[in-house]
Amino acid sequence: MTFRRSENSDDGLDGVLSGLPSMAPDPARTERVRARCHARLAGRLARDRRRRLVWKQVVAPALVGSFCVVYFALMLFNAFGAPTRVGGGL
Repeated sequence: MTFRRSENSDDGLDGVLSGLPSMAPDPARTERVRARCHARLAGRLARDRRRRLVWKQVVAPALVGSFCVVYFALMLFNAFGAPTRVGGGL
């Protein structure tokens, strides 16, 4: 990596920076980080699969069932009408 020299750069700082060793990536660390990332991604995928499974097997049928019950109750209510009071009392 090369740096351009600007008009107001500090010559002392340039000398110090140019004397620093360049960093090379450590292959072992790269593999460890990559393995950790893959493990976390695999965990997320498994967790997402479990969530989808819960949604498909529990939440969605319960939601559809509750809508069916409400729909059926409203059909019965419309078919037989609202109960009327006889006698005019409370």
